[in-house]
Amino acid sequence: MAARSYFAWRMMAEAAEMDRREEERENLLLRRKLLSASLISDTHFVQRYRLTKDAYKFLCEKLRDLTNLRSSQRVSLETKVLCALLFYANGDYQRVVGIANCFSQEAISRFVHQVTEALNHPEVLKKLIKFPTTREAREQVKQRCVITGAL
Repeated sequence: MAARSYFAWRMMAEAAEMDRREEERENLLLRRKLLSASLISDTHFVQRYRLTKDAYKFLCEKLRDLTNLRSSQRVSLETKVLCALLFYANGDYQRVVGIANCFSQEAISRFVHQVTEALNHPEVLKKLIKFPTTREAREQVKQRCVITGAL
């Protein structure tokens, strides 16, 4: 009798664990859909991430080609870049966690660090990031961006 009870308990525990794993997998798929660039309008994407969808796709391709930033088993490179762009655009982990509520602040911090390291890779700096070198060029940037009090 005890063996049957143990066997029944063991089967229920395994079924509960399988249900938990399935729910976790479904949540992961939902997270990926919620952060998917294709589900957001172009205007809303620019407002949220401060980059066009084409520029975002180009950035992901270049980071994949030029650096060691990669997808993990659970999080794609694209999702990491979206989380980092969201942080760069807002400067606030709480807002990022609120929008991408499927990730903890620690996970988003890790993504931001990984993407920032990739953006600081010498190949990326050389090919994608240009700073104005002359006074005239800096003035043009200030006029275009209308940043009050910018040096």
